[in-house]
Amino acid sequence: MLLVSPAAAQDTWISDAGEIAASGELSVEYEEDCGLEDCLLVPLGWRVEPAFYLTGKLALVGSASGVYTTVRQPLGDDFGTISVNASVYSFGSGLRLSGRRSGRTVPFVQALGFWTRAIAQAEALGLTVSETAGGFGVEPSAGIDIAVAKRLALRLQSGYKVGYVDGERGGQFFASAGIVVGF
Repeated sequence: MLLVSPAAAQDTWISDAGEIAASGELSVEYEEDCGLEDCLLVPLGWRVEPAFYLTGKLALVGSASGVYTTVRQPLGDDFGTISVNASVYSFGSGLRLSGRRSGRTVPFVQALGFWTRAIAQAEALGLTVSETAGGFGVEPSAGIDIAVAKRLALRLQSGYKVGYVDGERGGQFFASAGIVVGF
């Protein structure tokens, strides 16, 4: 169990200059034109966000993230299995607006523009096929930082990524949890 002392709760914000957050990410992607069981993907990944405060509540944010998944589907008794490995990397920047910076918790909202690169590799019947595509998108999100010590907080964040890769629109909800370290 994590405890916060009253002294830490009085002056909680980890930094007035900047911070870096690192977290694990869970994404949920669903395509409307197919059934829930066929098109629901839940890839796991990572997220890193450095931020530099322009004012007490406004920060310039950078972001890098990656999510990964593998889907295996039987092809029939005589043909074995098809295996598809997918990786999606995103790199972006934008602005974060933080709420009140006193007390133990600090809510925030942010909006990022990003460039993304998707890589898929399918293997079946001894053959391997790879496809790579890139595109741009936007990511609105919201979260809360919970101070646990001077220059250290826990972060909970959720949002929606919508992007265009090779002319196709795609989107995914995400949730992440991690740590924030001030500098």
